[in-house]
Amino acid sequence: MTEIERLNSMSIGELLEELRARTSKDTADFKMAMPGPDSALEGIDDAAIVSVLKEKQKVIYGRDDRVDLFQLPEGPDLNDADCVVALFRSGHVSDNGDGTSTLRTVTFGASYNLCPGERFRDQPTGAFCTGFLVEPNVIATAGHCVNADNVTDVRFVFGFRMRDATTAETIINNSEIYRGLSLIGHQLDGNGADWCLVRIDRSVTNHRVARVRRSGRIGDNQRLHVIGHPAGLPTKFADSASVRDNDTHAFFVANLDTYGGNSGSPVFNSDSHEVEGILVRGETDFVQQGSCNVSLVCPTSGCRGEDCTRATVFSHLIDQPDLAISKFGYDAGTWRVENHPRFLADLTGDNRADVVGFGDAGVYVALNNGDGSFKAPEMVVTNFGYNAGTWRVERHPRFLADLTGNGCADIIGFGNAGVFVALNNGDGSFKAPERVVSNFGYDAGGWRIEQHPRFVADLTGDGRGDIVGFGNAGVYVALNNGGGSFNSPELVVPNFGFTAGSWRVQQHPRVLADLTGNGCADIVGFGNAGVYVALNNGDGSFQTPKLAVANFGYNAGGWRVQQHPRLLADLTGDGRADIVGFGWAGVYVALNNGDGSFQSPEMVVANFGYNAGGWRIQHHPRFLSDVTGNGCADIVGFGNAGVYVARNNGNGTFQATEMAVPEFGYNAGGWRVDKHPRLLGELTGDARSDIVGFGSAGVWVAKSPI
Repeated sequence: MTEIERLNSMSIGELLEELRARTSKDTADFKMAMPGPDSALEGIDDAAIVSVLKEKQKVIYGRDDRVDLFQLPEGPDLNDADCVVALFRSGHVSDNGDGTSTLRTVTFGASYNLCPGERFRDQPTGAFCTGFLVEPNVIATAGHCVNADNVTDVRFVFGFRMRDATTAETIINNSEIYRGLSLIGHQLDGNGADWCLVRIDRSVTNHRVARVRRSGRIGDNQRLHVIGHPAGLPTKFADSASVRDNDTHAFFVANLDTYGGNSGSPVFNSDSHEVEGILVRGETDFVQQGSCNVSLVCPTSGCRGEDCTRATVFSHLIDQPDLAISKFGYDAGTWRVENHPRFLADLTGDNRADVVGFGDAGVYVALNNGDGSFKAPEMVVTNFGYNAGTWRVERHPRFLADLTGNGCADIIGFGNAGVFVALNNGDGSFKAPERVVSNFGYDAGGWRIEQHPRFVADLTGDGRGDIVGFGNAGVYVALNNGGGSFNSPELVVPNFGFTAGSWRVQQHPRVLADLTGNGCADIVGFGNAGVYVALNNGDGSFQTPKLAVANFGYNAGGWRVQQHPRLLADLTGDGRADIVGFGWAGVYVALNNGDGSFQSPEMVVANFGYNAGGWRIQHHPRFLSDVTGNGCADIVGFGNAGVYVARNNGNGTFQATEMAVPEFGYNAGGWRVDKHPRLLGELTGDARSDIVGFGSAGVWVAKSPI
C-alpha cells in the first residue's frame, strides 16, 4: 500500500490521532499514553493530512438538531440508542483493575480549536467512529473505520454518553466493553458502498439489537434520524432529516447533522425505527473563523449531503428475522387476538408447517414453499370466521388436527350447534364444513370456554384425532370413525369436570399427552392436591384417575394459572411426556418413569420463573419445543430482550439459558401477548423448530438453528 493509499484509507479518528501524535510527540505525557506517528506516512506532510480530514468530515444542515440522550423522553427514539456503540482504540481504554475501565478523552473545544459558543465545546471527545449491534455478537460500522489490520485493536463501548448537562460517563463497566475478533464482511468504495460487519468476543445480552432493512428501498423524502458519536463526543441523537437523493444503488444521500466520528452510525427510519443505512461520508465539518473553528452550516437543501450506505447491501450477512407474510398482522390486515385465532399446521403432508388464520370472512391459508417462505394468503373456507359464521374466540374453540390419517391437518370448530369439520383435500384446500357431532357446542350441550376445555387428540393410536371434552359430569369422548366422522359422545371418566371433581379453568389446567409410549393420549390434570393421571386403555376408555405427583397443584405447591405455566413434553426422547412447570424459582421437571408415573420434581433451570427472571404470563410466552433436532424438547421463552433458550442435554436436564434471537420480546420489538401471537413450528423439514411471530406488519420468521 502506497503512502497516498494508506492516507486515503484512514478513518477520521485515525487522521486526528496522527495529527495529535505529530503535535505532541515530544511531551512526556504523550510518550506514556499515546502511540507515535504512523511510520507509513513519513512522506506525507501535515497539510495533506488536514486536507483529507476535511474531505471526510461532516456538517450541520439548517438548525443543529443534535441532543444528548438524557434529553430524550422514554420512547422508541431512546430505545433506538440502546444498540449504539462508540469505537475506541485499545490504547485509549485503560483497565482500572476494579471491573471498570477509563476512556481516554480530551476536551472537544481544545481538540478542534473551537470558537467560544460552539455547542458541546466543553464535553469530552475520544471515539473515532460509531457502530451498532445487529446480532448478539456482531457490530455494524463503516468500512473505513475497521479493517482486517486493526479489528483486534478496536474496543466497542456501550454507554459513552452524557449523564446530565455537565457529567460524561467515561468510566465504563468492563462488561460493557467488547473486543473485535474478526470481519464477517467488509467493503470500502470511496464513491460507493462503505460498510463492515465485525464479530466481537462475546454475545451482548443486555442491549437492543437494531432491526435493519432487508429488502426494498427507502422512500423518497423519508424522515430520518441518526444516533452516534459526532467528532468523538458522547452519544448524540439528531432528527428532522430526510432523504435528498435516492437514485444510487449502494447509498442514499440525506441532510443529517453529523461530524467525523459519526461514521458508522445507524441511520434510522423515523417511522418504522428500522435501520436504513450506515452514515459514511459527507460535507466538511468545520470552517475557520478568525483564529478558531466553527461548524459549517448549510441550508437544509444545500451543500453535498451525507452519504449513507444502504442496509440492504450487507443485510444478507445478518441473521435476523424476516418478514415472511405481509398479512395476518395487527396492522397488516387488522388481525386481533380477541377475534382471529392463528395457527401453524402441516396442510400438505410435507412435514412443514403452513400458516392458518381465522379471519373476518373465513379461513385464510399461506402455504409453505418448503424453505420457510410462504405463498400469498388465500381464503380457503368461507366459514369459521368472525363475520362468516359469527364465530367468537370467547365461545367457539377452533383447532387444526389430522382427522383422516393422511398427514394433513383438517379444521375442527366447536360452534353453537356442535362440532363442525372441514376436511383437507391434501393440498391445503378444504371441503365445505359439515356438522359431525351435535354436542360440545355453545348451545348443543351448553359448553363454555370458561368452564369446559375441549381438545382433539389421538386416543386409539390410529393417527386420527378424536374429540375430548371436559364437561360438567366429567370427561366426554367422541371417537373418530376414521374418515372425519365421529361416534356419539360418551362419558369415559366421571372426574376432571366442572361438577365432577370441581375442576376450574382458572385453577386447574388439563391436557392430553401420551404418557406410556403406546401412541394413545392420556389425561393429565393439575388439581388442588397435585397432578392426576387417567391412563388410556388404548381404545379411548380410561383407567381411574390417580394422584401421580403431589406437586404442581393449586394447594400442593401453590401453583397458579395466572403465574405458573405447566406443560407436558418429551424431554428424554423415549416418546413419553414429562411434566414441566414454570414456578417461582425457575423451571421444575418431573420425569416420566415410562409407565405414566413420575419421579419427584426437581428444579432444572433457575430462570424463566415468576421470581427467577421476572417472567410474567401476560408478557412472556414460554414453550417446550425441539430446537436442536435431537428429539428432546428444549425450553424457549419470549422475554423482555428477545427469545431465550435452554437446550436440553437429552436427559431432562438443561444447559445454561442463552439469548437466541434478540427480537420477538416485550422490549425487543415491542411484542405484546394481547396483540402478537408467537408460535414454534418446523418450517424447513430439518426437525428443528423455527420461530413464527404474528407482529404488527405481518408474519415474522426466525429459522433454526436458534
